[in-house]
Amino acid sequence: MKIKNEKQQLRERRDYLEQLISWQEIVVEKARKRYDIKSNWLISFWIVSNTDTLWFAYEREKGIKDNLQDYLDVINDKLINCS
Repeated sequence: MKIKNEKQQLRERRDYLEQLISWQEIVVEKARKRYDIKSNWLISFWIVSNTDTLWFAYEREKGIKDNLQDYLDVINDKLINCS
């Protein structure tokens, strides 16, 4: 079994976070589209959720993405400063 050094661990964590962020971007976009459809279109009766609920869901998903991005920035800083 090969033991990984700190740089390898940071790179793997960075790659995993980048993948999570790309998935979260898809979720944020879906939440935004649902909110836009409910708040702007005449056919909004198809979505039974309230616009406040949809906006809350969008903000929650966006907050998760922002937290992941902040953590990715910390990992990148650690990777740069790693010897």
